Amino acid sequence: MSKNKSTEATIAIALAVLAVLTYSNFRKQQYADEQVQQGQQIASKYVDKWQSEDARKYPGLSQVKVMQKTAEEKSAQTLASAGNADNREELAADTFFGFYFMRTRQHVTYCRQRGVDISGFISAFTAAHRAVLSKAESIFVRSQRDPEVFWQMIQPQASQLEDQLMSALASDLRVSPDQVCQYLARHSQQMATYDHMPAAAEQVLTGQ
Repeated sequence: MSKNKSTEATIAIALAVLAVLTYSNFRKQQYADEQVQQGQQIASKYVDKWQSEDARKYPGLSQVKVMQKTAEEKSAQTLASAGNADNREELAADTFFGFYFMRTRQHVTYCRQRGVDISGFISAFTAAHRAVLSKAESIFVRSQRDPEVFWQMIQPQASQLEDQLMSALASDLRVSPDQVCQYLARHSQQMATYDHMPAAAEQVLTGQ
């Protein structure tokens, strides 16, 4: 396996920041269907932005690298401007769930469509992140928000990014895109800790 984890983590960070930008507009509200649709539109806008405006900002870089730079900038800026500790924790929890759902929901759908069961990977991934998941869930409860609604908002864009993420992961693992799901199934424990959420957000949630 390649030691370079940056490409797969790149889109993970991008999706996590997308989650923050989308969901932060709907805090402490009841979420009607039209609000979920509005959140999806916001998410779509940021995906389009990464693919156009920010590409012009970083000429000569691949789309993956552009997303990496933009996502890292947005993650740092969002946490730095959060204000008090509660707001920082809520934004960090948003970031975690973007990272978490991409693996435990979107990867499952992608691999199921290709006839591969990655339930072993999902179990291992969840176990490896159990402490942070518990912290993020408690923050959502405190702020009267629902992770399932959060997922509804970002799922269409998660699906849009999945092919890119899996292609990047295939490159890191030095396998073909068609072999990624089989690799996840065969190396569940190893892949459960292969990449990480943005460091700044993880530090907020773990206190480390």
